[in-house]
Amino acid sequence: MRFQTENGVLIAQANGETLRIEPWGKDSLRVRATMIPEFSGKDWALTEVPEKTEAKAEQFEVDHLEIDGSMGKRTSASITNGKIRAVVNFAGVITFYKEDQEILREYHRCYDGTISKESRCLKTVNREWKGVIGGSEYLVAPIFHLNEFEREVYLPAGRWEDTRDGKVYEGGQTVLAAAPINSIPVFKKIA
Repeated sequence: MRFQTENGVLIAQANGETLRIEPWGKDSLRVRATMIPEFSGKDWALTEVPEKTEAKAEQFEVDHLEIDGSMGKRTSASITNGKIRAVVNFAGVITFYKEDQEILREYHRCYDGTISKESRCLKTVNREWKGVIGGSEYLVAPIFHLNEFEREVYLPAGRWEDTRDGKVYEGGQTVLAAAPINSIPVFKKIA
């Protein structure tokens, strides 16, 4: 990964992909990735103009266990905007933190698979996300497979509201969530 940090924006590039993470209002980040030479400049679905904030983007070295068992150093980068922080590791995997508590981590499928012991057989570069179970407020359950329109979702202890229809579920169980192509299952912890 090659990192650039300028004017409170984090840019990471590798394997033809450009990843851009920038502040987008208070305690919020906008993440975009493209395989084409540059971003279109369109805001797409983001129609509101966010308030200006001061974000801090920086690069840093982290210890890394090499495949031969020795310790090496790898460059990672982060961007912080208020209470939210995104860290991009040397392989391009993004993890989000709110007040230093991990809230969302990208599913590590194909970046440096032999070291991480994760599957690399699909050789895909698309980004896939997994919510952190037990996150403080929301549980996001997207579907990333063609022709699947529902999925099982485990709801940790507590009471959870489906933000799409308001239905409330008791935690500690697995529910079947409908997920048509235009609707991502999102559950909000209400108790």
